[in-house]
Amino acid sequence: MRTRSCSISGARRSVKRQRARQPKTQMELTQARASLREFMLAMNAWETAFFRARTEALENNKGTAEIDDGARAALESILAKWAVVDQGNFGRLVDLGAADPPTYHPDGDAEESAEVGQGVIQLVWVQRDGLQNRFRFTMKPFAGRWKIQKKANGRDPCSDQTIGSSAECNLTATPVSRRSIAC
Repeated sequence: MRTRSCSISGARRSVKRQRARQPKTQMELTQARASLREFMLAMNAWETAFFRARTEALENNKGTAEIDDGARAALESILAKWAVVDQGNFGRLVDLGAADPPTYHPDGDAEESAEVGQGVIQLVWVQRDGLQNRFRFTMKPFAGRWKIQKKANGRDPCSDQTIGSSAECNLTATPVSRRSIAC
C-alpha cells in the first residue's frame, strides 16, 4: 500500500510541475504580448535608424563598415534583452537587413492569433504593409520576463497547420520588403 501511495503522490507532483510550466492566466498572455510589443518597438527603432544611416552613407558614397558594426552591437543588445539566447534562435534573429517599410511595425501590424501551449505562448502577427508576412513568435518565460524562443515566417507550406500541432515545419525567417538593404 505504501508503494502505491508513493507512486500516486509522484504522479501528483508530476502533474503539478506540468501545470506550473503552463501559462495560467490572462495576465501571462498580456505580459507575453507586452514583451513582444516592446521587442517590436525596439526593433522598429533600430531598423529605421539603421536604414536611414546606411542609405545616407551609400547615397554619399561613404563606407558603411562603421555603421554596420554599430548596428550589429545595438541589434545584439536588443536580442539579448528580448530573445532566449541559444545558437539556433539567436543566429536566425541576427540579421543586418533593413527595409522600408520596416519589418517590425507594432502599430501598423496586427495580432492574428494567440495560443497557449505547454510553458509557451505562440503569437501570430501579420504585416499590414509591404509583403504582409505572417510571423509566428513562440514566447517563453525566462528570468522573470517573457522572451522570444523562436520566430518563424508563416509564408511556408506548413503555415496552414495548427500552431500547436506536433508536425515539424522548417519555417523561414527572412522577410523581404519593397526597399531593403542587407550587409
